[in-house]
Amino acid sequence: PGGWRSGRLAYVNASLGEVIGDLNRYHKRQVRLASHELEELRLTISFTTTDYDQVLELVEAVHGVDIDKARPDEIVLRARKDGE
Repeated sequence: PGGWRSGRLAYVNASLGEVIGDLNRYHKRQVRLASHELEELRLTISFTTTDYDQVLELVEAVHGVDIDKARPDEIVLRARKDGE
């Protein structure tokens, strides 16, 4: 408990929407989920608030999402289409 005070966040079977919402509190460049279906993906994860890129890479690997970093002010996570 209270890990957030030391910059560590931990989740057990949490929604991706919750994890991203908390991560966005610590970073200027916001992450947006392109669809509501992505919000309900489940994660068990622990990370420091500085592990921004590593969290996104893990979500990409585990849930097969695409990370769009084209815009300077936000990162968009999209569901990967079948066959990609």
